[in-house]
Amino acid sequence: MFQIPIAVALAITLHSVLSPDLTTAVAFVESSYRCEAVSSAGALGLMQVKPIAAEAVGEPRADLLDCAVSVRIGSTYLKGLIDRFGETDGLRAYNCGPTGARRNPQCGAAYAEKVQDTRDALRAAWDSPWE
Repeated sequence: MFQIPIAVALAITLHSVLSPDLTTAVAFVESSYRCEAVSSAGALGLMQVKPIAAEAVGEPRADLLDCAVSVRIGSTYLKGLIDRFGETDGLRAYNCGPTGARRNPQCGAAYAEKVQDTRDALRAAWDSPWE
């Protein structure tokens, strides 16, 4: 389940501003570790970042299909949401936007649970010190 491509592991190790296990879990849930992933909603790359999120962290022209760029921008954006709302609500906001998460408490709830469950499975598989 968690065979992480070396390019993804390096991007997460070198460019994430969050813990590696949380970033790895988000990348798995969002794109199954595919740097070239494109969603029907317009989200791009490993972390499935929308261009508006790149703008929010000051990088409006970023190449979101580049693994390292996606990790840097996605983790920076998610860290801001977690700092603002806490982990679970920050994950919800990452999934459905801050406004959507505020308006609808169920929006993104299943996503947040899936990311947290994936992180827990990663920790168990890695015997992780990041608890």
